[in-house]
Amino acid sequence: MHKSIFVPMDYDQNKPPLGHLLSQTSRLMLTLLHRNFRKAGYHLSPEQWIILLNLWHANGNPMSQHTIGIRTGKDKASITRLVQSLETAGLVTRKPDPLDARIRLVLATAKGHKLEQAATKVLIETTQQTEGEMSSEELDTLRGLLMRISNNTRQAMGSKESTDPDLDLFISH
Repeated sequence: MHKSIFVPMDYDQNKPPLGHLLSQTSRLMLTLLHRNFRKAGYHLSPEQWIILLNLWHANGNPMSQHTIGIRTGKDKASITRLVQSLETAGLVTRKPDPLDARIRLVLATAKGHKLEQAATKVLIETTQQTEGEMSSEELDTLRGLLMRISNNTRQAMGSKESTDPDLDLFISH
């Protein structure tokens, strides 16, 4: 009998649906990261962090809010709200694009760049907490399987891309 990843035909509590397990694990990891940022004294959400990460990797080049939205998978309203909160905290600045005033360019400030090393340290510690005693072989296997599921899902949705630039940021660090 075929088992769905979302609702198994013969539900076994020892084998929760894969979709549910992935979603729950993601939420737990983001909650732990948020908690660890707060414990370290940074009022930074995981969503704000991923915006900063994209700006840090832009090597000092401004990035449009639209591009940030595409790279983070967030809608225009969410990006506007998140960037405004980062701007209020003094971590980013926004300015109109000189070629098209409708476009808002975002750039990490000196204060935002100063946060990079410390925030990355919190991320590394959080990653170590979530990985626990898993071996590097187990982690490589898990990463490979998750990438296959991600690619299969992307293919089923009709996407021609086999990789995601945001995923690459996580995998390479």
